[in-house]
Amino acid sequence: IDDQWANLSKGHRSIIKKYVQDFELESISKNNSILNYESFCLRIREIVDDLKDNEFLFLFDLYKIGLIDFLYIKQNSEVSGGGVFLNYGNKVEYFASKRFIDNKLPIHHLLIWLSIEKYTNMGFKLMNLGIFSYSSHLNYILSDKKKNISLFKRGFGVDIKSYPIIEKFFNKEFFSKELNKNEMNFKETII
Repeated sequence: IDDQWANLSKGHRSIIKKYVQDFELESISKNNSILNYESFCLRIREIVDDLKDNEFLFLFDLYKIGLIDFLYIKQNSEVSGGGVFLNYGNKVEYFASKRFIDNKLPIHHLLIWLSIEKYTNMGFKLMNLGIFSYSSHLNYILSDKKKNISLFKRGFGVDIKSYPIIEKFFNKEFFSKELNKNEMNFKETII
C-alpha cells in the first residue's frame, strides 16, 4: 500500500488524505451476498447506464462464478457512489462507476483508492483502470470529458502501455474518403 500511495500524483494524495477518514467501502460479491438475476440487474443499472440484455446475462454469469464485485463508497451510512470491478487470477479490472449524490466530494478518487487498498490487501497484483489518451490524433478525437478522465486515471500512478489504433482498409476509394474526413475532424480540434 505504501508503494501504491507513493505512485499517486501529489494532487490525488492531497484529495484522498483530506477525505478518506470520513468514508468506508462496502463490498457486495458472490462471497458475501447472493443476488438473484433481478437484484443483480438493479445493482448494475444503478452504476452502468447502457447495457444490452445479453450483456446483463453475461455479467450475471461472471457474478455467479465470483468474478464481479460491487463496491460502494459510504459516508455516515449514506451511499455516495458505487463501482463495478471484475477480478480474475491476480488482476482487477475497473468496469464502471457512478456518483449517486450531487455534491463536490471526490467520490471517484476515494472509490478507486479504497478499492486499490482492498484488492492489494486481498493479494491482487494489478488493477487495470482502462484506456486513456494523451491527445487527439487522426483516428481518435479526444473530447474534454475524455481528457479529464485521462488526467484522473493518470493521477493514480499508472504504468503506461502503448495501445496503437490500427485500421485495415480493403478499398482505396473508401480509404481516401475516411482519411480526408479524419484529417478534417483532426484539424477542427487543433485549430
